[in-house]
This record gives sequence, structure tokens and C-alpha cells, in this order.
Amino acid sequence: MCPYRGGLLAILSASASLLPCVAMAQSSDKPERSTENEGAEIVVTAQKRSESVQRVPIAVAVATGETLASTGATGIGSLKVALPNVEVSNNVGYILPLIRGVGSKVSQAGLESPNAIYVDGVYYASTTSTLLSFSNISQVEVLKGPQGTLFGRNATGGLIQITTRDPSHTPGGNMSFTVGNYGALGMSGYVTGGISDKIAGDLAFQTSAMGDGYGTNLFNGRDVGRVQHDFGVRTKWLFEPGETTSIRLLADYSDHLGSDNVQRYPSGAAFPPGFGPVYTARPWDTDVDRQPRLRTKTGGVSLRIDQDIGNLTLRSITAWRRTIFHSSFDADYSETFVRYTDIDQHDRQFSQELELQSPAENRFSWTIGGYYFNSAGQYFPIGQILGPNGVARSETFTKQTAKSIAGFG
Repeated sequence: MCPYRGGLLAILSASASLLPCVAMAQSSDKPERSTENEGAEIVVTAQKRSESVQRVPIAVAVATGETLASTGATGIGSLKVALPNVEVSNNVGYILPLIRGVGSKVSQAGLESPNAIYVDGVYYASTTSTLLSFSNISQVEVLKGPQGTLFGRNATGGLIQITTRDPSHTPGGNMSFTVGNYGALGMSGYVTGGISDKIAGDLAFQTSAMGDGYGTNLFNGRDVGRVQHDFGVRTKWLFEPGETTSIRLLADYSDHLGSDNVQRYPSGAAFPPGFGPVYTARPWDTDVDRQPRLRTKTGGVSLRIDQDIGNLTLRSITAWRRTIFHSSFDADYSETFVRYTDIDQHDRQFSQELELQSPAENRFSWTIGGYYFNSAGQYFPIGQILGPNGVARSETFTKQTAKSIAGFG
């Protein structure tokens, strides 16, 4: 049977194999063995090459796709159930990772986390674009401590490195369904196969929704803390024109809509004079005149080329990403019309990385490379305030860009 990939809320599940389970065809830089087998060698890419974790002088925690599924870790926000000393929180749509307690609670357009997130070798700069679900994961590595030598200036606390499956020439796939409380429904699937002896592709998707929210907005009776839809799709294509060349083309897109950015005072809290009465309600309820809304659309493409040159390996990774983020919520947390906030944020990034590596089996092994990065974060917060003289509206437009180029080794 294919492994079940359920969710934390799942209380009833059914998993069906559409095709024979995929025999994962791993490339030379991907782990080939599961960490679940006691005594099995654990292969990691913590130093941008495949090697046993016992040879890596870095604190590394590893979880395979099977481990994530068995522990119920369905996304990056639930990594802590599978990996120690890792906490990933969601601050009104911004993903804030903490590794060994090191991180940042600051969230704003153009600001990058001190704990980097990489997916298939591509750095995800925007903290709004990292709402990742795990439907086709091969392995997740968490590198603890500063990793600036090989992974750049934004890995001072560590990094989370996610590796997806490589497509297989052998047809296969799986699908799973979840049903949970609060009317939660989910489905995820994976299919792979070859179209020739040199080309193979795959497609992974997941979708989920909640019929009811965790709480109610007492002001209008509508649900809050509800995911209206969460959809993601990812595809990878592997082209091997010769024994010394492999080319991978990857693309992904996700769309999230909900009221999970709800703001509220704790039950029993007293509002300042003029804002409202003492607030008493269930923990997830709120009483606000502005219905919360959170929408995130993100996607990207990347091209990776691995070329053997004699006994050396040359690698190129080219990537482009774009995120559109909107959050609207009542900023005074009360039923009185005082202030609300709309945030429209657009992020985009382009990166190019080149690496040259010596053979891993050499007594002295080395990696050298160069990296170029270009990003921009544009921020349109709009605050509306009701004061003594009526309605006052303030608008702030900001744009922050970053361009960097560096060599490493």
C-alpha cells in the first residue's frame, strides 16, 4: 500500500492506490534510504552534496516523507511534531520559523527570516510564500546553527531544506482523503511516469477546506478561524539526454483563502473607554465590526542542470518566484468602528546559483560557487481611523529591494 498522508484533524481517512506505488528514482544528490530503518545510512545534503550524516560536522535533524506522514505533519507549520527544536508559527499569514529558539517575530514586506527555507535548492525569501503542504516530500532536513558559508546571509539561525521526490519512469501514484471536525475535508495525490526513456514527470496536489470556523464573530454571526480553501499543485520534469547530464524543470502554485488571521482580545479583557463592553466569549470567538480575511497566492518556476565534467560536477539552479498577499482585519479588536487595517503585499524574486564540486569520495573534497539574488517587496498598508472630527484615512506605500552577489566555498 502507498503510505497514508493524512492531516492533524483527520478522524476518518481512506487511502487508495490509483497505480502501483512509485519506486522513487533518486538522483546522486538525493537521499536514497529511509531514516525509519534502524542502522540504515542517513544521506543528507547539508553541505550541498550527498553524504552520510555521520560525516557532516553540522547539527542536522532529518525526517523522510514517510516520517512526516506517520506523525501527521502535513505542512511546514506542523514540523515540530516530527523534528525537535523546530517551531514554525503563523503570524497573520506570515510564516516565522524558530530553530533552537533563534528567529524573529518581525513580519514586513522585504524582510527575510534569519532561518532560511529552501525547496529543491531554491531559497524562499518571502515569509508569506512558505505556507507549504507536504504531498510529495522525499526528505526534510533542519540544519541548526549558522549556515552562512554555503547558504548565505539569511541563515544565521539555521535553515529548513525541503527535497521533493524525483519523477520516476515507472508509472505510479497515490491518493488520500481526510475528513475532520469543523467540517474539514482534504484530498492529496501524487502521480508519476515516463513519457520516453529520457523524460519523466510527476504531479502532486493537495486541497482542503473547512465547513465551519473555530469561532464566531459575535458582531455579524459569521465564522472566523476558517479556511475557505487551500490549494496547491507542484510538478517536476526530469530530462536525461545523456549519462552525464540531468535537467530538472519545476513549477508550483498555491492559493489560500480564509479568516485565519482573526484578531481578538482574551476572554474577560476590558476594552478602553469608548471601545466597547467587557469581552466574554469562547477562546476562538471575536466581536469585531470588520470581518477578517486572508488571501495568499504564490508560485514559481526553477530550472536545475547537473553536468558531469570529467570527475567534477557543475550545477546551475535558476529560479523565479512571485507572491501576492492580502490581509484585512479589525485593528482595534472591538465592535466599535475605530480602526481597521488592509495590507496588500507583492513580493518577487530571481536567483541564479552556480556550483562546481569535486568527487565526494576524494580524501579532500571541495565545493565552490557563485550566487546572484534580486528581490523586491512592495507594501500597501491602509489604516482607517474614526476620530473626533470624523473618518480619517492614512495610506503608506513602501517598496524595498535587494540585490546581492557572492562567491562561496
